Amino acid sequence: MSNCLSQVLKNKKIIVKAPGRVDLGGGIDHRIISLICQDNDLSTFNIAIKLYTHITLESYKKNFILIDSDKVGQKEISSSNSQFNDKFGLIAAIARFFNVDGVKITIKTEFPPMSGLGGSGSLGVALISAFVLALNLNNLFSKKGIVWLAHSIEDSLFKNTGLQDQAAACYGGINFWIWKYSKFQEIYQQEPIVNTKIDFEKHSLVIYSGCPHYLTRKGSKIIYSFLKKDNNLDFVKKISENTAKFKESLLTDNIDLIIDCINTEEKLRSDFLEYKIPSAASKIITTARKNNCGVKFVGGGGGGCLWVLGQEDNLLKFKKEIYRLKTIQFLPFSIDYDGVVAKSVQVKT
Repeated sequence: MSNCLSQVLKNKKIIVKAPGRVDLGGGIDHRIISLICQDNDLSTFNIAIKLYTHITLESYKKNFILIDSDKVGQKEISSSNSQFNDKFGLIAAIARFFNVDGVKITIKTEFPPMSGLGGSGSLGVALISAFVLALNLNNLFSKKGIVWLAHSIEDSLFKNTGLQDQAAACYGGINFWIWKYSKFQEIYQQEPIVNTKIDFEKHSLVIYSGCPHYLTRKGSKIIYSFLKKDNNLDFVKKISENTAKFKESLLTDNIDLIIDCINTEEKLRSDFLEYKIPSAASKIITTARKNNCGVKFVGGGGGGCLWVLGQEDNLLKFKKEIYRLKTIQFLPFSIDYDGVVAKSVQVKT
């Protein structure tokens, strides 16, 4: 029996937002790499930022779901005949898991599609949280449960995705995540960073390069390279060592070493993954490094957004040099400390 929401939402709507993120060490949050390389104590650093995926649930006709996305388009699906292999597949799969119909799902995002800021993880966490609230299932879903469900559905659809996007979207804040896939009751550990003297909001820029990152439906590029190349374990070891150095630098508030770690990771990833860098992104990277800033692609790499970190005067010099690039877009960098937020709002009938 389906959970028809048309009556549940007759006098209210569910409104949810979940943040995106920037990251370092994000390429080793995948399950297979963590399991094979469990002795390396793999971890990821990320910052949840106030660039959100917004979800609104409203009443709709019984047996149907209407999906309305500002970036993707609109589609009506029958709850008895869902498809999971198109651009609405993640939404349809989550709706099917909760066995819902009679609902309109409106999606609005504050960042470009395929930007590398963890948009699909943010979407999954937001939509699951929306259904949990609508169906009064809060006692059954902890934050860890929401993270794991969002990851499991996306990972099954898109092959070998990581877990850090969902974790950042759910918890918010500045965190190190230590991956414990081999400890099946634990999966990950959260280490919040609360005492750093580094003001990331003053020292960071997020720039959309104008070119989306690589599609993931065919599988993660890092997994493809990891399974294919002979130097895979060495790559993971170097990334892990660099992330540990980043953590030490952060705890000692050494921004110069943090900048060095960001540049080191981007060099390690670009050499290992051999992705082609679009011209605008290449200009951003070259200019950032010339002005003593750290720069790396967020997410999968090769396209999408870049995270630039540096002293304020160096960031100003950098910005003046790249403003003339027509394809780029500066996105606001502000830290989200709340994670996913869901609320029920009464509506007049």
